Amino acid sequence: MTSFEPQLFDSHAHLTDEAYGGLIAPVVERARESGVTRIVTIGLDIATSKLCREVADKFGLHFAAGVHPAESANVSENYIDELRPLLADPRNVAIGEIGLDFYWPEPPPEPQYKVFHAMLELAGETDKPIVIHQRNSYDAVIEMLTKHPRVRKGVFHCWSGTVEQVEAVTAMGFYVSFAGNVTYKKADW
Repeated sequence: MTSFEPQLFDSHAHLTDEAYGGLIAPVVERARESGVTRIVTIGLDIATSKLCREVADKFGLHFAAGVHPAESANVSENYIDELRPLLADPRNVAIGEIGLDFYWPEPPPEPQYKVFHAMLELAGETDKPIVIHQRNSYDAVIEMLTKHPRVRKGVFHCWSGTVEQVEAVTAMGFYVSFAGNVTYKKADW
């Protein structure tokens, strides 16, 4: 009989979050001790995407770089040019976290659409998978994806849709992740 050592892959970590207070090393160490063999730390804007690259380099991890819909109204004029070298880094494995979030009133949809479109264009150009954030925006996200048929790999993060919607996005070639939202008291699973 052989013993089984779990090999887990954390595909969506926010190790640059201020909640860690910069103490990332103990988090990574505990994860590795628990059998997590790979971690992708996810960017939310240009600054955190750059930090994700630094964290990935320092701890031997991977990272995703992108602009979260909540940050879409805050992008600089040259944010795409700032993303390009991050996406070329050997530790970069995806563009993300990107998408549309209509749950909150701010930012309004217009900058979210504009940035999501730019991120999808970049994904098509670079052939990188995407990490999609969609909240109260499923139909709009699907409509955007149909306009970008070259983009057909990635994951819908923190899924909260229906079975029919899961079937639709997996038929398009995407994965779905069930994350912390399944633990919410108000979750109706």
